[in-house]
Amino acid sequence: MKTTLMIEDGLYRELVSESVSRFGNAKSISKMINQLLKSHFEAKRKKSMFGCMPELSYEGMRDKRDRI
Repeated sequence: MKTTLMIEDGLYRELVSESVSRFGNAKSISKMINQLLKSHFEAKRKKSMFGCMPELSYEGMRDKRDRI
């Protein structure tokens, strides 16, 4: 989907700089904005029921059943 965004000048310069450092060019600003928005909304979804603790992960534990 295409849309138009009004971005402040300083923020745009930061986006261009970050895009060049990540992807090697300034043409990937849309890709970078998409990544930033995805990570922002995914982080919001991973909060606990009360919003003060991130969701627990049992990844990396040897025996998950012993720790539940």
